[in-house]
Amino acid sequence: MLLILVTTGRSGSTTLRNLINGCPKAHIHGECWGALIDLLIFYRKMKRTLHTSPNSPEWENNFDLMELKDHIHKMIESIWKQDEVFGFKDIRWYNRLDLLDDLIEIYPDTMIWYHTRDPESQSKSSWWLSNSKSKDHLIELNQQIFNQKKLHPCISTTFDDLFNIDVMQKKLTQLNLTLSTNAYDKVIGEKSQSSVHDKSPYCPYCLVGTTKECYCNILPRLDF
Repeated sequence: MLLILVTTGRSGSTTLRNLINGCPKAHIHGECWGALIDLLIFYRKMKRTLHTSPNSPEWENNFDLMELKDHIHKMIESIWKQDEVFGFKDIRWYNRLDLLDDLIEIYPDTMIWYHTRDPESQSKSSWWLSNSKSKDHLIELNQQIFNQKKLHPCISTTFDDLFNIDVMQKKLTQLNLTLSTNAYDKVIGEKSQSSVHDKSPYCPYCLVGTTKECYCNILPRLDF
């Protein structure tokens, strides 16, 4: 299975990756500067070229789309596949989440894992502090993720979930992975959710509206 961690910077995504890699039969790589995103843009443009070709001689191409998909499928495996569950994380999905549709078209055995953090605390972390509009940007990106994760089967976690072993073990069983207490403690140590992290003022379901005034309260709540 190809596992893609769709996340944002300073959200705890490296910790999430380390927890997954603490399970037997899993190997998730780090970031690759959006290389897969560029590959998916290439695939989309090639599909567009093929659709344009029949009616426009100047766009004439005669490649086989199924063969192209097969080449990209094999490329993904040759670069990243090191175990039964393999993949990587990336934080460069702003306005590009629709490309995940193309990925699933190329590699049907794909699971998307969305991971977010509440914008209030995330915008105050590290390099986000240098941009006065970082909180607004993160709210918008979290909204994009909230909308996208309704389109395909997926797994979803928040920053606070990382510090709850029961939640993480339950999420990983969806991938048929087992996270032992020792492996969890190795990554998290003795930190606890209650003692280290304040409760987020944002809705835990969409991470956009506040817990008191959130439009998603009227939507069915799904535990991905």
